[in-house]
Amino acid sequence: MDIQPTGPDFEDPFHPPVIVQPVTAAATPFRRVEIYGREVGVAYCAEDVVEFLRRAGVPDADLDDEELVGWHGGGRDVWV
Repeated sequence: MDIQPTGPDFEDPFHPPVIVQPVTAAATPFRRVEIYGREVGVAYCAEDVVEFLRRAGVPDADLDDEELVGWHGGGRDVWV
């Protein structure tokens, strides 16, 4: 799956294409991951986000790149 703009978020040049939502409390806490407004899955750690990006065609993603990834509800180290 290549990263392709598909939704209204593409219209906003200040909105990163990848959004990691706040932690969802569960037996194993997770964060939902969206690429261009489309949910691509849930992540249990930062490495899962890297894997979603790799599958989307970004092999060497920098999770600290604020133009690529928006972390809602905490940064890349917040998983509980």
